[in-house]
Amino acid sequence: MRWRVRCLTSCTSDSDLRLIIDHDTARYALNCGEGSTRVAGQRKERSKNLRAVFFTRVDTDSITGLPGLLMSLADAASTTPPLPGIPAKDLKLELLGPPGLGYYLATTRRYLGRGNLEIHLKEAGAVNGEQARKGEGELPEPVYKDENLTVYAVSVSPASYQIPLSSLPSTLKRKHNESTQGSNTSSATAELVQGAEEQLDVEDVQLYEEYEDAEGEGEQAVRRVKRKLRSDNGPTATGSNTFLPSSLSSQDVSTQTDLTTPTTASTVPVLSDTEDLLKKFSQLGFNPSSLRGAEAQLWLHLQLRSMFSPNSTYTFPTPSPTPAIDARTLVSLRRSPFPLPPRTEARANYATSYLFLGPQYRGKFQKSRADALGIPQGRIRGQLTRGETVTLPNGTVVTPEMCMDPPAPASALIVVDCPSVEYLPGVLRERVFRHGSMGDICVGTIVHRVGEDVLRDPEYVKWMNSWGPECQHLIANKSLCSNDITITSCAYFQQRMSTLAPGIFRVPQYTLLPSVSLCSIPGLPGNSTPLVAGHEISMHPHGPLQVVNTHKDLFHRSHPSSAEPGPEPDAAALSFATAVRTSVSNDPRALLPSKAGDDVRLIALGTASAMPSKYRNVSCMLLRYLDGRGIMLDSGEGTWGQMTRHFGLQGPENAYSALKDLRLLFLSHIHGDHHMGTARLLVQRHKLSPPPNPLYIIANWHIECYLTEYSRAIEDLGIDDPAYVRLIQTDALLNAEYDVPARRSPPAARARYERYTTELLSELDMKEILTTEVIHRAPCHALVCRRRDGFSFAYSADTVPCPRLIRAAQAVRVLIHEATFADDEVENASRKTHSTAGQAIGVAREMRAENTLLTHFSQRYPKMPQLNQAGAPGQDALSRPVHVQEQTAQAIPEQEDTPAMEQDHPQDQQQEASQAAEAQLPELPELPELPEPQEPHIACAFDHLDIPLGQLWQMEHYMQGVLRILLQMDREGDQDGEGEGEGEGEGEGEGEVDGGGGRGGMTRAEAERKVNQRRGRK
Repeated sequence: MRWRVRCLTSCTSDSDLRLIIDHDTARYALNCGEGSTRVAGQRKERSKNLRAVFFTRVDTDSITGLPGLLMSLADAASTTPPLPGIPAKDLKLELLGPPGLGYYLATTRRYLGRGNLEIHLKEAGAVNGEQARKGEGELPEPVYKDENLTVYAVSVSPASYQIPLSSLPSTLKRKHNESTQGSNTSSATAELVQGAEEQLDVEDVQLYEEYEDAEGEGEQAVRRVKRKLRSDNGPTATGSNTFLPSSLSSQDVSTQTDLTTPTTASTVPVLSDTEDLLKKFSQLGFNPSSLRGAEAQLWLHLQLRSMFSPNSTYTFPTPSPTPAIDARTLVSLRRSPFPLPPRTEARANYATSYLFLGPQYRGKFQKSRADALGIPQGRIRGQLTRGETVTLPNGTVVTPEMCMDPPAPASALIVVDCPSVEYLPGVLRERVFRHGSMGDICVGTIVHRVGEDVLRDPEYVKWMNSWGPECQHLIANKSLCSNDITITSCAYFQQRMSTLAPGIFRVPQYTLLPSVSLCSIPGLPGNSTPLVAGHEISMHPHGPLQVVNTHKDLFHRSHPSSAEPGPEPDAAALSFATAVRTSVSNDPRALLPSKAGDDVRLIALGTASAMPSKYRNVSCMLLRYLDGRGIMLDSGEGTWGQMTRHFGLQGPENAYSALKDLRLLFLSHIHGDHHMGTARLLVQRHKLSPPPNPLYIIANWHIECYLTEYSRAIEDLGIDDPAYVRLIQTDALLNAEYDVPARRSPPAARARYERYTTELLSELDMKEILTTEVIHRAPCHALVCRRRDGFSFAYSADTVPCPRLIRAAQAVRVLIHEATFADDEVENASRKTHSTAGQAIGVAREMRAENTLLTHFSQRYPKMPQLNQAGAPGQDALSRPVHVQEQTAQAIPEQEDTPAMEQDHPQDQQQEASQAAEAQLPELPELPELPEPQEPHIACAFDHLDIPLGQLWQMEHYMQGVLRILLQMDREGDQDGEGEGEGEGEGEGEGEVDGGGGRGGMTRAEAERKVNQRRGRK
């Protein structure tokens, strides 16, 4: 058997340490930071046979790519048909990491839930590390073990860590400080809970829509569901263990649990306790934010059980109880609007280091010795190789050691995570990391994910040298590693497009030299080297360190300092680029006088839908004023990394200055591809010094709850500090003329939102900022902003053509609209509540928008979406009944059990649901008579597009050059493996440039030519 260690990503501006451990029968991963799924696609890394993921920290650098990974795994498993006669099985995955891993996963419950994933989660706490020392001669207990690996873990917290006051019970908190500390957080929690209780008026109706037989029966069905939910008779007819969040009580909840020590086995409730707690939960008035200790831990278990397969297990650090809970209860748990209880060890900042021990392989069978002993050929020799003692026919007893070499020492990998010298004492005192303490093993490689101050510490340097000159040391530190390009496919595409207009099509920023040389640190072992993506080392049989590229990297080859020759410059392409720029300068529109907002830059940081690809990251659009003030529209996973590549980390305009100048962040809805990058963005902004101006966030209640839970338990995002973040709920800005709020905020919150809105209008020179609900499976809102000088914009978020948006955003200067599907996918777009490119253009015309930027493209079109400039003939969004469209968005709940990130909804229920609520919806006013609109300037967004609004018309010229570049890249050889361009069905698929549904990024003629060539060869 062989096993090896590979580095998928190193420490760059848009990635962090991620290792893959390969065995013949399985693979394992270490860490999963933002962008991990995208990098896996770039480097052709398959998730097949992934058995376990280990985490060194619970923070935005190490773990926020986990939701995307789980979604991808679940979707892949659900789309792979089982073999005939064999039922489909849930995909199993082990998750192991420091304390807080389970809590983090629970915070994602509002957008992450996959019933076909069987998750086995275990936290390796610091208490375990102490308990693992049985004696000086005994080995500690492993946290994971199978036939390939035995894994030991040590979780260490910094020496200065103390239990935060916000984690203590309210009685202890009052004794500690009667007047000041924790008051802001407590009041904010009270508002969240009050908002959750009012949210039940709407949420309760949604809890059981998937299970009610009378879906779509209107008010009668609503009343029936509410009667069930508001019943005072305790557990409902669904069973004694059924939990209904709207009928819970906290009257008998105890808050006297000692929270000054980590939770251990003694505080984990047993099964009988679980049953008692479920009975308490079935009383009126319950809110889980009051739970502490064992009851809070049980609530966390129940939330996790509602997200994944019922066979999943969770260990904190002992196994979770497994009471019998029916499916309806699990759904109500996940849909519960309440926030999680506070975490006992909030923001404990544990760092976990690992020792991965491979199997011990038997020694070589020595044929000469066996012959000398008279051992016959065949079965007896096989028994000896399997370690069995045999007796020969002559009575001689032969043991395996008599004819076999001694077994080779088991090879081992150590990964040390030590962020600063405060963690160092806890790491160095652990016996598992002392040379020789683990018996006869061979530690051939050590990966050091450590701070620069740790590498300069004499004690740590001494520890590194204690492993001898044969040990390979790989250093993972952002200052000591080069900031080379991670997503080379996108970078190469950008590099080629930059020949057309370098200021508009920006090449991602990178450096090939680290900011600090490893040679400047004295005393390090000679076998020390900075870790780079592609590093690979064979652990058994032992092999040298090497760099293995699994994909065709044309970007770095084209760099002048690269030793490998890159493609020759295409003189014809350069000539064509010159001709395109000439046509732009000769266009009469270049002489038109400027208008308000012409200097506002439209910067596309993510233009893909659902999941990232090599050419497009998920949704994010940034608008920047001339003075730098910024408005960000959604922030999908990897947004901060996109900013660092777009602006760089040095110079007068860099990613940190752009982040500091950000004034407004609008998050349209809870689907992960629109907000999963927010936490890392806020963490980075909270670190800025001096502190920046407050960031206003417009988001719905679900996103607010997720961010608040993460900020209080994992990393400080500044959510509870108005000096950093001022959050306005989306409903507070609804267009009062067309929209009815889904819920009413508590009075104190409404007053705060009004104050924040007034401040925001002044901060951005706006006269109006409003939201309007659009038509999507999850509650989703568009944004319309109008500046006092006449500049205006609208952002559609995810929606089908929406009359409310058209009326609210009349005559805006620029419409940013989703165009998920091509025009031949109208039915699919309607089923998934998205728009086609033609529909988006039709909306722009009816809205009388002056400019339109299309974005949010499906991964069916990885490089270039198919555009139909003619729009959608005969489709008038304003001509459709408004109440039918609007009620569709509210009546169809998001489906929990479908695998896609944005699940489908049942078509056959839409008409019934909309007719039932027709009388409840307000009539929209007629549009005023306006002159016939001019054709809007239509542009297609690409990642890292950076164009002033006044120059958006130039994209019509540049698109000709973009198409030519795509054809040239196809001739050079597609580096993604997508160059064949075969589509579905007959295998004569059409590319994105001039046709239908192929995946190759080529014209119809190119695709037909390649198909004919294949036929000729046959």
